[in-house]
Amino acid sequence: MAKFNPPENFNFERPSDWQTWRQRFTRYRSATKLDKEDGAVQVSTLIYVMGMEAENVFKSFTFVGAEDNDKYEDVLAKFDNYFVPKKNTIHERACFYQRVQKPGEMAETFIRALYELSENCDFGVIKSEHIRDRLVVGIRDKGLSRRLQLMSDLTLETANDAQQIGQQERQAAAHVQEVTHRRPSKRGGRHPARGRGGGREQGHSDDSKCRKCGKERHKFTAKCPALDSECRKCGKKGHWERQCFSKAVRGAVTKADQSSAERWTEQINIGNTPVRFKIDTGADVTVMNLQTFESLKPERKLLTYSGPIDSPGGALHIMGQFTASSLHKQKKYIFNVVVARGPTVSNLLGRETAVEMGLVKRVDQATIASRQKGTLKTEPVRIELKREAQPYAVHAARRVPLPLLPKVKTELKRMEEEGVIERVTQPTDWCAPMVPVMKPTGSVRICVGLQKLNENIKRERYQTPTTEETLAKLAGSAVFTSLDAASGFWQIPLHTDSCLLTTFINPFGRYCFKRLPFGINIAAEIFQHLVPVRCQRLLMRLMRFNAKAEYAPGKTLVIADALSRSPINDKDSTTETVVTCYVNAVCHSWPVSQHKLDKIRSATQDDGQLQSVLRLIKNGWPERISSVTNSAKEYFIVNMLSHCNSTVNEARRSWNAYMTDIKCRERARETVWWPKISADIKRSVEICTFCQENKRTQRKEPLQPTPLPERPWQKVATDI
Repeated sequence: MAKFNPPENFNFERPSDWQTWRQRFTRYRSATKLDKEDGAVQVSTLIYVMGMEAENVFKSFTFVGAEDNDKYEDVLAKFDNYFVPKKNTIHERACFYQRVQKPGEMAETFIRALYELSENCDFGVIKSEHIRDRLVVGIRDKGLSRRLQLMSDLTLETANDAQQIGQQERQAAAHVQEVTHRRPSKRGGRHPARGRGGGREQGHSDDSKCRKCGKERHKFTAKCPALDSECRKCGKKGHWERQCFSKAVRGAVTKADQSSAERWTEQINIGNTPVRFKIDTGADVTVMNLQTFESLKPERKLLTYSGPIDSPGGALHIMGQFTASSLHKQKKYIFNVVVARGPTVSNLLGRETAVEMGLVKRVDQATIASRQKGTLKTEPVRIELKREAQPYAVHAARRVPLPLLPKVKTELKRMEEEGVIERVTQPTDWCAPMVPVMKPTGSVRICVGLQKLNENIKRERYQTPTTEETLAKLAGSAVFTSLDAASGFWQIPLHTDSCLLTTFINPFGRYCFKRLPFGINIAAEIFQHLVPVRCQRLLMRLMRFNAKAEYAPGKTLVIADALSRSPINDKDSTTETVVTCYVNAVCHSWPVSQHKLDKIRSATQDDGQLQSVLRLIKNGWPERISSVTNSAKEYFIVNMLSHCNSTVNEARRSWNAYMTDIKCRERARETVWWPKISADIKRSVEICTFCQENKRTQRKEPLQPTPLPERPWQKVATDI
């Protein structure tokens, strides 16, 4: 009988390989007829083959009976429970349903992965159907996926064959396209050169051979030995070098349009010979072709260059390197040049040399704004406390894990440098604890527990928009964008009287906020109240224009990109200036004739009451209405009037269309205003003869209440 070597010792550092090793030992047990031996012999052989570590694991097992440790099946079950973790069916199925074909992954590898993932999913008798569905949905060829989804009687074997055929068709199409674009040989006239092997490709024409390994075609593709092999030519998995469809294409020459963009070339004198180089920011070294090198005077000696140089056309044939000295723009430069041989090798100026000569300037990002957080142009926020507020302070900082201490210190220092917080050295009535929270980026977020302070704050009531209101405003929109107000609360200054209320303690001392902190209950309402005001200035500027938004690719926005990289440092105009300009524009575009406008101005000058109002507008309104003259008190409710629109128009004709008093008032309010405008219009409509004659005479029937009954059940009625 032939002798069989036992499997190698089990690697306890990889418990996931237990099922594979166990299967190999089971075959060894059957081949050597070990299963015919006594149970103790089988157990001893199992532990011996597994290795030394198996002894310690076996000693840790607890058996019910004294003789159970000699039963092979019981011992094997103990090892199964030890190495195989408890299955989580939900997690295993989630991994199965999320598996898709990866870029460059062969069809056989994808199918085999689906089989392996389905082992722990407990699909039962419909296991093949689940694999079929995942195969159809997860393949990268979406066209084939749609065609397979339309087949009602699709089976797993049919889907597998269709994917195999589709993969072979794509490889064949890529091979044909590659051969079509390959440059013909210059030798042999019109006919291609016939070398060894003739004009046909070896290894791809015989249909009786496997397209992956080159051997006889297998009955099942999963048995091909090249499935998990890596090609030495292209580096891809799934085939061997002799069956590789990828061919080395060296130096594909393309003729550029001379009328397109200007060539990035620069003439550099190397010694006494001018050489024109192409500036290539993607080149790590400076390259020169052999023909140019041989034309240099005086002649130079090449030194050995170690290491290959890859290019889009493949690896270059390196001849050597030399040190060049050049005088460019009255400055001397010394750099290394690599010489390569080939008909398509160009003179390329490397990235480092181009940057050193000042031909290329590296700009990571244009600095158009300061990275430090500014503040909104608004009054500092004052925190108002309730009358019954009781101060609350903690006297010891919460413990911070030692690995987080350096990050917390760095974050506190950054916040202090940006003016968000400041150190507190004086005694304070309020003091809150601090807890650091890790961010996904690896830094920490400083979180302050202001719960006690929130219980004693007078909140501002501001109605924030709901989700339904926002969605209603977005109805009909097709293009959306978002504005990230990062650290928006820190852009709102905090009043000095309220800073100490936000004091918090940490292992490095006590700090208080100079900006509106996160975690305070009034922060969101204050921010929501200030943001619309912040945007009003931009909206005010756009009101003069009939803007039309159109999409344009970023590469076409040349002017906007240039202006954004060179901003004007002048301060923005204030909101009052923008409002004044807009009001003046509206005043000069009144739909009133010049004769009518002159008449209004003349009437305004003759009106003593309006002259008093004009003086108050120019000199400023007092804070209280008691300080305003009696003639101008009626205009105090519109103290935002300017001298451009402080004239009173003759709106007595607002009811000439003979409408109701409500319609007349609505029409008048759209254009003019004067004190007691509603009462005057209502009175004018009531004394109008035509309006009274055509007034509605039909009135609603008055209510007729039912008298109460004198006794119970005297009258019974139903409300229909």
